[in-house]
Amino acid sequence: MKIKLTVFERLVTSGLVPSKSSYYEQEAIRRTSESLSLSMEEHKLFKPYIISEAEDRLNARWSEVNLVIPEKEVEFSDWLFDKIKDDLKKDSDAENLTMDKHTLYEKFVRKSGEDEDEPDK
Repeated sequence: MKIKLTVFERLVTSGLVPSKSSYYEQEAIRRTSESLSLSMEEHKLFKPYIISEAEDRLNARWSEVNLVIPEKEVEFSDWLFDKIKDDLKKDSDAENLTMDKHTLYEKFVRKSGEDEDEPDK
């Protein structure tokens, strides 16, 4: 499964990729993680820098926030795509979906046709 992701979406998605799995799943994770990471050109353009680190959160800033970088097509194994999609659905169902994952929900869940349209609250 291939999905086009922005730089921000790639960074958020990398946090959704599991760190523990079977040997065979690890190969799919490695390939996808490499594709999600920033290229050398993107590092040169953005010049990211860390402003603070907490136990479970890293805060970073970019030197160039107005750059328009085209989306990158990232390939996911069926297993990894389903894992991320299921985790996003669980977060949404539990009303724990954060705004940084909103567009990922659109791309992984809604476009796969597995989301029922919920009436406005």
